[in-house]
Parts: sequence; C-alpha cells; structure tokens
Amino acid sequence: MSPLIRSGDELFLSTSFTLKRSNIILFKDQCGEYLAHRVVDLDKSLSKGDFSTCLEYFNESEVLGILKYIKRDGVRIEVNSKVISALFLFLSKLRLRNRVISRLSLWIMIALAKFSEIIYL
Repeated sequence: MSPLIRSGDELFLSTSFTLKRSNIILFKDQCGEYLAHRVVDLDKSLSKGDFSTCLEYFNESEVLGILKYIKRDGVRIEVNSKVISALFLFLSKLRLRNRVISRLSLWIMIALAKFSEIIYL
C-alpha cells in the first residue's frame, strides 16, 4: 500500500465494519499471506494495493478489518477522508494503464500521501 503505508507504520483496524469501495482492508489471500489493499469493486470482490499494477481477489469472510488510521512516528494519520480515499482509488486504478500513465499516477499518489502526512503534523 505504498506510498500511503510505509514500513514501520502501525496500522489500526476496525473489526466491526461494512465494506465500501475505497476502504483499505486487511485480509488473508489464497496463499495465506496477509495483505492490505484498497477495495476496488465490491461486487467482484476485487482489491488492489496502491503501488501494485495488478488486481487481487478477496473473500469477504477472510477480511480481518478495515484500516481506520496509521500511526507514524507517534503521529496519527487518518486514512478514511472521502476525498483523499476517492483520489487514491482513482489514481490506483490508473496504475493499471500504460507505463507513462502508471508512473504519473504514482508520482501524484506520492505527493498526495505526503500531503496527507503534513496536514496531521
């Protein structure tokens, strides 16, 4: 989920939830690995990591929770702003396009993640 989530971040989940498009979920994939991905399509149970260039299926029964906020260096960073979540979802989907659009959307996501961090300092 880079650039939003970084190594060393603490993730705080809600285990009581109703899934919505653009939620960041923690789930166990078919190989038994734990993944944090953004919900792209609820009807098809598709998710995608913001940095990733491919989609992943998830089983709703294996979702452990939705991400409420990140704690980085003692600072709480909210991740469920409707505007920022919608922008990340849109930009993340652009990563599935051609190479130029994919890279451009990644740069914008990095700037957006930095902005999200700055507003909570």
